[in-house]
Amino acid sequence: MLIHPLVAIWLAATPTLSQHISSSTNPEGLGIPGNAYQFALPNPVGAGNCLILGLSYAWSESRTVFVSDNNGNTWPASPAVTTSDRTNLISSIFILPNARPGATTITVTFDDLINPVQYTLSEFFNVDPVSPLNGQSSNNAAASPFLTTGRFTPGNNDPNGGNLIWNYYCTSGVGSSNWVTRFTSVDAFTLLDADIGFHAQGVQHASQYWVQPIAAELNPSMTANMTPADGDQFLALAVALKAASAGTPPPSGIRIVRVNHSTWNMPAPGNWDLQLPSIGNLLVLATNENSVIPVIGVTDSNGNNWVLVEPDGSEPQIWYAANAIPGPNLKVTLALDNGASNATVVLYDITSASTTPFDVAAGVPQTSVDDLSSIDHFPDITPTTVNGLTIACIGVGQGPELAINSPAGANDDLVHYAGELDTDLMDNADGKGHLYNSDLSTENWTWTITPISGNSAGALAVHFNGAPHDPEPREPP
Repeated sequence: MLIHPLVAIWLAATPTLSQHISSSTNPEGLGIPGNAYQFALPNPVGAGNCLILGLSYAWSESRTVFVSDNNGNTWPASPAVTTSDRTNLISSIFILPNARPGATTITVTFDDLINPVQYTLSEFFNVDPVSPLNGQSSNNAAASPFLTTGRFTPGNNDPNGGNLIWNYYCTSGVGSSNWVTRFTSVDAFTLLDADIGFHAQGVQHASQYWVQPIAAELNPSMTANMTPADGDQFLALAVALKAASAGTPPPSGIRIVRVNHSTWNMPAPGNWDLQLPSIGNLLVLATNENSVIPVIGVTDSNGNNWVLVEPDGSEPQIWYAANAIPGPNLKVTLALDNGASNATVVLYDITSASTTPFDVAAGVPQTSVDDLSSIDHFPDITPTTVNGLTIACIGVGQGPELAINSPAGANDDLVHYAGELDTDLMDNADGKGHLYNSDLSTENWTWTITPISGNSAGALAVHFNGAPHDPEPREPP
């Protein structure tokens, strides 16, 4: 059937990122084996949108994976593409088209308690809601620094906008003495996340995407520069998903676009480099109190000015860069004046914030929570502006934190899993969450924690202002 050119233009749609999250890992030999890993997207999913889940997990000949969520979606029983080194890791990509709307928590269940585990999750709109998969490729031995997924040609979806090419890379060199110093996209691809935080023994990973308007052979690629030597092998996967005029774009207003997690079990004195691919005009780092991770300054490759919020030195730290210049290759450096143990940093990429985003902060210094299973007023914070964003953290002496009970609508930003202990290396068993406020009510942050004798905890919440109207996007340098 011939399609009139004007109709073809009307049908064409561009797959567009709504939100993205990416975890750190619990490395084999260091992390804690677990199961039923639960993690939430930072914003409600839009009706009819597509969820793309990249997973890396411990290899077994009989390994099984079951993906589900709290929103009644039926995830496919098998991945769209998978590969393995048949020794250490399996990597897979699962595709859920036509997702139900609403707050969404994913649960990934394996046949046993395992580690390592790493998850990466994207939501896109304008993806075919019925049968989006239009090609795939995989490579179980991509050697750094130049990583490729393997050549393939997506199916022809040119009249409808082409294909979204989404690809995922994870090192299979578990226990290697090398680590990635920078991931860089190749050609027209855009980085979604790039975890370089865990040195040696960790599991470095990254993902990226591109909309290919006209079907042609391609070999999705990125570079992974490593130290002290290149040559480590990665699992590399790619899928092509058909564009279509479908789904729901995100609402206007201040919004978290990405939440990326970085962990290292032994940061040394000096500089700790992280990557924060970003598009927002407010960048936020949330981490433990200074006695756990002694940060004396934060800088980045775009020259943004980072400000510390920590009313009391025993409370968690929140660093933010206002009116930020983001970028797909942004590198953030934490200066440490002493070594740290089991340090996690959660990196928030936030769009449509005010150019003067800081509103108010409230904290609770380290205090006894002896044998308590619920801690409330941790802290209380009263915003002075509506339609903003609160980011809240607790540092627990002995975790794990299990849930956020209030305020209503608050989102828990950390992973939880069966078998999790205080020595968890994915998020260090502490608590981080956020809330979008529609009024000026006082927020009572209440957390469920593991009751332990002699336990203590501190807390911090910071409220950020949204822009009075969506600002023009900043161009990265």
